[in-house]
Amino acid sequence: MPYIGVSPFNGVRRKHTYTATASQTSFSGAGTEGATLSYTDSTFVDVFQNGVKLGEADYTATSGTAIVLAQGASLNDLVEVVVYDVFSVADTVSKSAGGTFDGNVTMAGTLGVTGVLTGTSLDISGNIDVDGTTNLDAVDIDGAVDMATTLVVAGTATLSGAATVGGVLTANAGVVFNESSADVDFRVESNGNANMLFVNGGTDKVGIGTNDPHQMLGIESASNPAISIVDTTNNVECLIYVDDNSVQMGSLSNHTLRFRTNNVERLRLMANGRLENQSPSNSGNVLQDFRIDWRNENNAGIMSSIGCVRTANGSAPGAFVIRTSTNVDTASNSGDGEISEKFRVAANGDLTATDTSIASNSDSRLKENIADFSYDLTKFKSLKTKTFDWKQPALHGNKSGVRGFVAQDIETIDDYWIDEVEVQADSDDYQYLEDKDILYTENSTIPDGKKVGDLEYKARMAKTSKLGQKDAMYVSIIQQLITKIETLETKVAALESA
Repeated sequence: MPYIGVSPFNGVRRKHTYTATASQTSFSGAGTEGATLSYTDSTFVDVFQNGVKLGEADYTATSGTAIVLAQGASLNDLVEVVVYDVFSVADTVSKSAGGTFDGNVTMAGTLGVTGVLTGTSLDISGNIDVDGTTNLDAVDIDGAVDMATTLVVAGTATLSGAATVGGVLTANAGVVFNESSADVDFRVESNGNANMLFVNGGTDKVGIGTNDPHQMLGIESASNPAISIVDTTNNVECLIYVDDNSVQMGSLSNHTLRFRTNNVERLRLMANGRLENQSPSNSGNVLQDFRIDWRNENNAGIMSSIGCVRTANGSAPGAFVIRTSTNVDTASNSGDGEISEKFRVAANGDLTATDTSIASNSDSRLKENIADFSYDLTKFKSLKTKTFDWKQPALHGNKSGVRGFVAQDIETIDDYWIDEVEVQADSDDYQYLEDKDILYTENSTIPDGKKVGDLEYKARMAKTSKLGQKDAMYVSIIQQLITKIETLETKVAALESA
């Protein structure tokens, strides 16, 4: 039987050191060296107590995993067990001539290879230092792997310990981390972030920029954390991010933002900022094109609602409706039936109410600088009531022969009754107002996104009147009555003079 050493009795020497407790007799398991005590033959076991070798009658070594002292040790006695293992070598290979091992080779130390190491199965418990190429069909590594260059794995690589790769790790097949589903974490560092990617194996959460994600996916950053989704083919970018004091979501490109429920598009925010409903729903015999509801504190019923409605068949033009409830205040009240319509703006612009009492806040406690007021009769008599047609009837309820006022006429008498409203470039009325658009020339200060020759549309101002159709009727009647009164006063004065 081949062996290494002076004799077959000291082929491999292992020492296990234990610190005894009071009266301890049995010693097993791992000593201070870390290795677990084991032996195959008690003949090749030496036992020392406080440096003194014990005779065979002073201990028992039969189990293969423990030694038992004949007398209990004192507290803190140092017990050393030295084991000598005999091993055999199936084949030997000449250093100069080379050769082949037909059996297994176990290396407990360091294997240094300067050429090519080819093996169909290697079980290595020590270190491998390879200066050349290693071609392995299957590798099962229980310890640490430290790679300073490139590791290419064409088969399966299973790492039970730590692997440090200083070069490039290339896998031509799938890569699975923590296939055994153990409570272990996975972490990827970047140049400036120790937790650029973090997978918490215990909480089933993934963090970007954090090792403590609050949700299943958590993204954290000291400055404006964001998610960007980009369609490079069509140049569409969606951005979700947090700035210093708000949460923002939307498109960075000139594209629409759409919202879906139940795999149906419900709401659309157009690129120009316009909000549109895309999937009206039937409620009774009314088609709800767009609706916003407010519920009570118990979420038991709708207290108020605004929205656009049409008839169910969609044949009638839409109307803007305001609904409120006077009795949704307890958990017993619930559902849409708790609210009723209070105001309606028809498609032609008519405003109707279900109650004739329309009041305004006039509490004296809310006012100051209160003084008597008497309107100038001359100004009142100068007001001119008109009838007219709109140049763009579709924008104004398709009305003709409209009764009312002309803002410029009122403005010359009393501009108190006149305001202005912006008319955007996408309105058909835009063309009739004063030209305030900007044409960028070579001499212009051109903002970002514009160039010479671009026309930028600015909002144009249209004059509005605080006096409406009904006011025109009242003014016309009162003016007629004033004329009659003045005529009567003239006749009375003539009679009195006679």
